[in-house]
Parts: sequence; structure tokens; C-alpha cells
Amino acid sequence: MDSRYIFEVLIASLYIALGIVPFAYIRYYPFLDKLRFSKLKTIIMFSLLVLLNIYIFIKIEKNGSFLEIENSGVFRVSFFIVYFIFSCISIKENFFKHCLIYLVCFMFITTLTVTVYFIDRIFHIDIPYLTHVLIMIIFTVPFATLNFLFTKRVLTPLINKADVKTSMSICCILFIILVINSFATYDLSWKQSFPIKYIIIRLFSFLGTIEVILILKRLVEEQENRLILSEDCKRQEVLLAIQKEQFYSLSEKIEETKRVRHDLKHHFAAIQVFLLQKEYDKLSEYIQKEIEFVPNEEKVIFCENITVNAILSYYYKKAKNINSRMEVKASIPDRLKLEDTELWVIFGNLLENAIEGCERVRDKERKIKVTIYYKDTTLFILLDNVVNEEFIKKSPHGFISSKNSDVHGVGIESIRFLAKKLDGGADFEVKNGWFLASVYIRTQCT
Repeated sequence: MDSRYIFEVLIASLYIALGIVPFAYIRYYPFLDKLRFSKLKTIIMFSLLVLLNIYIFIKIEKNGSFLEIENSGVFRVSFFIVYFIFSCISIKENFFKHCLIYLVCFMFITTLTVTVYFIDRIFHIDIPYLTHVLIMIIFTVPFATLNFLFTKRVLTPLINKADVKTSMSICCILFIILVINSFATYDLSWKQSFPIKYIIIRLFSFLGTIEVILILKRLVEEQENRLILSEDCKRQEVLLAIQKEQFYSLSEKIEETKRVRHDLKHHFAAIQVFLLQKEYDKLSEYIQKEIEFVPNEEKVIFCENITVNAILSYYYKKAKNINSRMEVKASIPDRLKLEDTELWVIFGNLLENAIEGCERVRDKERKIKVTIYYKDTTLFILLDNVVNEEFIKKSPHGFISSKNSDVHGVGIESIRFLAKKLDGGADFEVKNGWFLASVYIRTQCT
């Protein structure tokens, strides 16, 4: 085996590897926390596929065929499908989100390949693939970097926010662009001259793909912003309702105080008369009679924290209005190093979801259990409510909002985001007809 043959094998191996390996991490980047296997096992299995791809390619290039197939391009396309199937097996994610990432990476790879081919036609060297590999090494770095940044800043947020229908629509658009691109350049690609028209079509398709994704990302973000605005309006409505209740309660207390002050004058006058006439039995009878008329009002106080108590009180009444029993055990310091808006996001969304879940229950007792306690600079919130599991949908990124079955629950995502921001966490699950929510956040007393 001469050195030239070894060199040509090395160049051919680099030719295949450069079009796959630099983009492999980008392909898996958005799903690193959803791997079915460990990262090491995934890398080993993927590397074996690449080596098999290189082996078959070299066999065809040097021997003319492999398994009676002479066209190495057939195997290259086949292996793109194999890599896609492997990623679907190794990653737990929706099929269309797999397709979305894969199609975008494929667009970057094909655009890189076309650019390299075009330059290779200008600076051609007799050694097979040598010029191509050298140019590929130069251009792979900027293309792979651009692909990674685009995936990190645009694609990953998009697939995290987009629902299945949106992901499917994006994939269909990209696939149509790819098919049109292939038909438009099929005849041109086999010409020896490799005309400028070919690379122009490919580049316009690539830029069109990027623009389509950017537009759809903006649409998804606008939809999410509308949902967030809707949630904010709902919280403001709840706050206004609580303030109205407090205002009416305060007004009633003021009127009651006026009546008590007026009645006290008459009571003191009557007591004075009984004392002057030394009619102590009648005085005792009079006092006992008035005691019976004193209203025995019990105001529910759940905790010392004014904001949390107001929220609990509001939803306690709301639970009673839908015939739901709400049990509350709360032990919270009166002052926490938290903004009122942060307390509203967590408690308001948790209790609103619980009320909504109970409203859908028809065949059993409606019940909500709330447990809140503070320990070692950490606030723990446990909220369980009875639910009808038919209305609960689970997606890879969380539970689907029952208010809109096509969009992730903004309330739950708001809780997760805020809990993480406050160095805590949030977990949600459905078990035996109960929706179980647990949240913890780090905070100090003030």
C-alpha cells in the first residue's frame, strides 16, 4: 500500500467527515437534556455511523461499487436519512421538531458544499478531493459557527415555544423550499461547467429558509406576548377584585363603627340608670341580653403575610362559590424579601389553575389542598387539587393550558421561570386524579 493511496484515503475520509461532524453537535444541541442514552454512548454510536459512511464511500471511490451500487451519492443521501433516524431514536422529542432542526442543518451543509464545489471548480488540483477538502476546512468554521449561533439564538427558543402544529407548518415550508431547490438545480448540477446559476439558486433558497424561520419566530413570540398580556390582565382583574372587596369591607366597618358609637351612648346611659337605682339584677340581665346581639364574626386569617393572605382569601371565597373545599395550612413570615408581583405570579397562577381544574370536575368532591411553610431561607409551596384527567394534556415542555389546547400553559411557564430566577424550582404532575404542584424559592425575611 503506497503512501499516495493512504493520502487519498485520508483526504476522502476528511471529505465525508467535514460535511457531517462539525454540524453534528449543532444538530443535537437543542436536545442535550432529552437524550435517551448518555452523551458518551451517543457520541460512540454516532462515530460508528460516520466511520461506516466513510468506509462505504471509500469502497465505492476505489473499487467502483459497494453492494453492487456504483453511485456514492446514493449512499451519501441514504446516510443523511440514517443520521436522522438515529437522532430520532436517541432524542426524546416531537418528530416535527426533529425535522425542523435537521432541515435547517441540512440547508447549512448543502450551502457550504455548493460554495466549496463552486470554488473547487476554479482552483482544481489533480489529487481527488484535495482542493475540495482544503476549501472545506476554510469555510466549515464560519458556516458551522453561523449555524450554531442561529440554532442557539433562533431555533432553540423557537422549538421551545412553538406547538406541534407550528413546528409541522415550518417543516412543510422548509421541505417545499428544499424540493423546489432540488428540482431547479437537478439538471444544472450534472453539467461539467457548474454554472453560476446553480449557486445563486442554492444561496437564495438558503437565505429564504433563514427569513422564513425568522418571520415564524416573530409570529410565535407575538402569540406568546399576547398570552402573557392576557395573563397580566387577568392578574390585574383579580387584584382589582380584591381591592374592591377590601374597600367594601372597610366601608362597612366604618359604618358599623358609626352605629356602634351611636348605640354606645344609649347603652352607657341605660347602665348609668341601673347603677344609680342600684338595680344590679336588671343591669346584669340587660348586659347579658346585649351580649347575645353582638355579631360573632370570624374573619379567616391564613397567614401573617398581608399579600399572600389577600390572595388566599380571594381564592378561598372563589373556591366556595364553585362548591370546592379548600384546606389551607400556611406559615409564612409577615415580611419576605420578595416583590408583591412575584408573589402574585406564583400564588395567583397556582390557585387560578386549581380553581379552573376543580370547575371541570363533575363526578367527585372538589377539593384543593394548600400547604405553605418557610424553612432555612426557603419558601415551600405545595398545592394539590382534584382534576378531570381528560382535560389534562402533557407536552414535552410541560402541561398544555386547558384554556387553549394548542398553546403551552403560560401560567405554569411563568411559575417555572420565576422560581428558577429566584434560585428555586417548580414541578408539576398528574397522579390518581390529582394535579400536584410543588414550588420552592430562596428568599430572606426582612
